[in-house]
Amino acid sequence: MQPGVRWVPGWWEQGDAWVMHSVVDLGNGLACLTPMVNPAAPDRFPFVPDPDLSIEFVPVEGNLKRCEIAWQGVPVGTDLNVRRRPELIIAAGSRLRSALLAGEDPATAERAFQAEVARG
Repeated sequence: MQPGVRWVPGWWEQGDAWVMHSVVDLGNGLACLTPMVNPAAPDRFPFVPDPDLSIEFVPVEGNLKRCEIAWQGVPVGTDLNVRRRPELIIAAGSRLRSALLAGEDPATAERAFQAEVARG
């Protein structure tokens, strides 16, 4: 990381979930390096910094590094998401899985899942 640039871990709003993500603080504002398009608000990036979330890159071998993530000092792994309505998402996800296992077209099943979540 260059001098004056700081890594900022936090949460990226994606639909009905907050997904663990990180951006960089360039000194004059936050910047995300992940390509994305938000047609509803192209100049807005829904990101909330979380000072309790820490990301450390630990050397493994040569130039390889392993990402270690913790929240309030407790290791949490690398695939952490926070759902706004977990009961709804779990139930809808279970129905999505059943539909896929029964041979339903994946695009149709996904649309049904999204519609169910949107109805709440």
